[in-house]
Amino acid sequence: MVKQTVATAPGSDVYAGGPVYCLGGRSTVWGLYAPRIFKEKHEKHFPPNISDYLEQGGYEKALELLTNGSQTFTTIYPSNEINANETTYAEGHLNEAIKKFYQSIGKHSKPKVELSALASQFRSEKVYNFPQGAYSTVDYLLDRTYQRDPNLTILLNTEVLTVSKAADTGKLGLKIRSSSNDKTYQVSAKTIILSAGTIGTARIALSSGLQRHIPLVGKGLTDHDIWGVRFHMKLDKKLNDPLKLQCRLLVGGEDVLLNVAINANSFLAREFTGSHYFDEGGNLHHGPPPAGEEYDTVNITIETQALLVDSNEVVDIPSREPVIRMKRRARDSNTAKQEKMQDQMQDLATLIGKALGLGPVAKAPRLTRAGLGAVAHEVGTMRMEGRHDKDFVVDKNLQVRGYDGLYVCDLSIFPFSPPANPSLTLAAIALQLADRLTEMK
Repeated sequence: MVKQTVATAPGSDVYAGGPVYCLGGRSTVWGLYAPRIFKEKHEKHFPPNISDYLEQGGYEKALELLTNGSQTFTTIYPSNEINANETTYAEGHLNEAIKKFYQSIGKHSKPKVELSALASQFRSEKVYNFPQGAYSTVDYLLDRTYQRDPNLTILLNTEVLTVSKAADTGKLGLKIRSSSNDKTYQVSAKTIILSAGTIGTARIALSSGLQRHIPLVGKGLTDHDIWGVRFHMKLDKKLNDPLKLQCRLLVGGEDVLLNVAINANSFLAREFTGSHYFDEGGNLHHGPPPAGEEYDTVNITIETQALLVDSNEVVDIPSREPVIRMKRRARDSNTAKQEKMQDQMQDLATLIGKALGLGPVAKAPRLTRAGLGAVAHEVGTMRMEGRHDKDFVVDKNLQVRGYDGLYVCDLSIFPFSPPANPSLTLAAIALQLADRLTEMK
């Protein structure tokens, strides 16, 4: 597996992400957290046919795919895996913490936490039934390979350079390069789906000259803010199993998704925050807990929404590595707004910690913001047709404007960055595209 270096143009913020080149791509390092996008959010930004599909079974089909049928949205944790009393206990205490937080900011509504969908199979009921454990497209690709599927050919160590359309016949073609011998080859197809990621797909499109016909190609590169804190403490003995819970909240005036992981493996916050622990007296210490003592882990993350920023872009210049121009949202320069957001997030984390057993004087550490691209949620460089957008790169069926048979299906098509991990939504959209192309044939 190789994570490619991404260069930044002068004036850009530091970028911590990068495309992953291997069988399965970024899906090999997806986190397990797989929430849905709030309905009114995707209905506002996505075309109606996609929003309708998501709400009319698309999300359920995607969750079934990711979990091999071991979960549903009503039974996320199978009863034989997690003690129901623990989920009830955790939900009740977190709801009480959120109630106190809303009272502190003058809000009268009472949001409720719910169990979070996980891109993971709990238990296989069949021998050789893929996937096992965390979801990745690798499982399905290998499964079809082992079955000698005549319709699947996998070219490893191969890079797509450009896509072309014959002026006379309209036939589509790809120029590819083998890293084994550095030779280039030309292949043709009736249907091509670009899915090289928000940066990679845009780079292919720019190298192919698509921006001459569709000026928005490569523009709008955007990542939402993710804030997190991770600390160790000794929880109430009623909590033994790993749990993940979520809740939609208003924090600092922003519509956000709160994610609380209790003794559950979570990439979010683990990679970009320091280590902290509370002793039994509720005193905060920086660093890992003492060796030899058993501590529980609480992981709190808050994800925000972001609209596309057209000045952020994949830069169209010849280079062996991608070059981007990217800065955080302009509103982040509002110091007073930032302080309000920070204070409220810290207060919320403190209330959650106390609800789970911290002493009355304990105060959670301030949350840390993840670097741009740190968790591979960048979107927008090949934006799809929205409900009200007059300018876009791919239409409501994910076909590139003016290129019959050329589709895009990765996070580059998202016309906004949602306040949620986008992997479940992307999986659902991919299933919808697959259904449509199958029907066309």
